[in-house]
Amino acid sequence: MKKIRLSDYKKYNCIALLGGTFNPVHNGHLELAKAAKEQYSDIEKVIFLPNNKPAYKSDSELISPDERIDMLALAIKDMEYACISDIEIKRGNITYSADTIDEIRSVNPDLKIYFIVGADSLYTVDKWYKYEEFLKSCSLLVARRNSEYDDMRKYADILMKKVKGSDINFIMIPEIDISSTNIRDNAADFDYLSGKVPDKVCEYIRDNLLYL
Repeated sequence: MKKIRLSDYKKYNCIALLGGTFNPVHNGHLELAKAAKEQYSDIEKVIFLPNNKPAYKSDSELISPDERIDMLALAIKDMEYACISDIEIKRGNITYSADTIDEIRSVNPDLKIYFIVGADSLYTVDKWYKYEEFLKSCSLLVARRNSEYDDMRKYADILMKKVKGSDINFIMIPEIDISSTNIRDNAADFDYLSGKVPDKVCEYIRDNLLYL
C-alpha cells in the first residue's frame, strides 16, 4: 500500500492534499487528483487524506477506516504520484484540516501545500474550523465549474481580500456527475457503478457486501 508517514513529509518541497471521507472513493476524486498534478507542475505528490469522522456531514453511513483505505489503495495503485495518509484516522474523533496542516508543518515548516476541494467547498470554507488560519496555511485549489467560473472567481477574490495572505486557484476539470451518496444508494447495481468507480473498487464493494 502506498502510505505516507508523517516523517516522510520532510522529503518534499510541494504536495497537494485531497481530503474527504472517500465513502467510497470514485472516479471524480481520481480526476481531481490527476488534473491538479497535470496543471500545477510543482506538485510532487498528491496525498489522499481520508477523514476519521467528518466535521460537516453525517457519518451515519460511514464504513470503517480500514475499508475506505483499502479501496483508496486499489484506486490509486497505478497513479505513481499518489499516496495515502492516515494522519486523520490516527488522530481520531472529528478531524479538521487546519489541525492536519499544522501537524504536517511541524515536521516541514517550509513545505508548500495545496489543498484540493470541490466546487461547492469554495462557498462554505468560511464556515470551516479556524478557516482563516487554514486559508493562510495552504493554497486552495478549487475544481471549477465552467458555467459558473466568473462567479467563482469573484467569490474567491472576495475571500482573498477578507483573509490576507490567502491564495485561491482553480483546477480545470470536466464536470463529472458522480457522488459517493449515489454510489452508496445504488451499490447493489454493478452496472450503475461501472464507470463511476475503478473496477477494483467495484469488486471490493461487491465482495465485501458494502452499502447494502
